Amino acid sequence: MEAKLREGHDLLESRIKERAAQLNDTNESRRALLRKLVVTQEEERTRIAHELHDRTAQHLTTFIYSLTMLQEPPNTTKFLEALKEALQTAREFRDDLHTVVQGLRPPLLDLFGLLSALQDYAQKWTGWSDIPTKVESIGIGDERLPPEVETTIYRIVQESLTMSCDTASVPPRSQLPSSGMRMKCWT
Repeated sequence: MEAKLREGHDLLESRIKERAAQLNDTNESRRALLRKLVVTQEEERTRIAHELHDRTAQHLTTFIYSLTMLQEPPNTTKFLEALKEALQTAREFRDDLHTVVQGLRPPLLDLFGLLSALQDYAQKWTGWSDIPTKVESIGIGDERLPPEVETTIYRIVQESLTMSCDTASVPPRSQLPSSGMRMKCWT
């Protein structure tokens, strides 16, 4: 009887190990697909950001330059006021476009890494929200994390700041759980 129990136990243990291995494989495949999805989304955001910048911003800059040149000859007050208003509108549109491009894919993230991108975002956030915001890094330095990790952390901080302004609750704090690196963002 004891031999049969032992055999049944061994068989059950073997099946449990097989199922655990299958679940591990399935979870790893799911994680790989999620990573690929994040990378694909960020590649698309990068493409859109470049396209918006390359096409629209150049046209607006030309438009602003043309309007500036028109300020000189006519001297009627009404014409000059309308022209100044058109210039201001075009400049605001250019600045808004720049903000949209930054939101889609911050160039500093690719060029200089997470810390520089977050410091830049915090500075801009302070300007947008009138809430002083600071990024402090401990252990990150010039070390680059994998691009998908940097992007994910950037998006988390971005959303945390947005939510902190929306809810006016506890200031956001983010901690990087690897290699003893720590980063705090607070308002």
